[in-house]
Amino acid sequence: MACLLSSIPGSVPAAPSPELLTVQPEPGTQFRLGQNYPNPFYAETTIFFSLAAPSDVLLALYDLRGHMVKELSQTGLGAGPQEFILNLPALGLPRASYVYQLHVHNAAGHFTDYRLMTAAAP
Repeated sequence: MACLLSSIPGSVPAAPSPELLTVQPEPGTQFRLGQNYPNPFYAETTIFFSLAAPSDVLLALYDLRGHMVKELSQTGLGAGPQEFILNLPALGLPRASYVYQLHVHNAAGHFTDYRLMTAAAP
């Protein structure tokens, strides 16, 4: 899971960068990423995650072609349950399917995990 693009069927892997080489797949010890709810959704959805230790997080949204379309970050989050509330119209994004990837940086290193979400037409 070090490179999201290589994980999407039919995509072309991105050239490795030093930053990607240090990212480790998350075995569930540093954070847990939940499925967004509701899914599918119309305009707004919540992405739940839980941190084992204080961390900085980056949420990246990718279209199904593997292009990053939005990044959201929060620094200095404490251990425990957290969430991102996404409103696609407010973010300027159309209703579509997206891959969301959570990057966590803490004293133990850099970790990442991802899920798929779908915004349906009303």
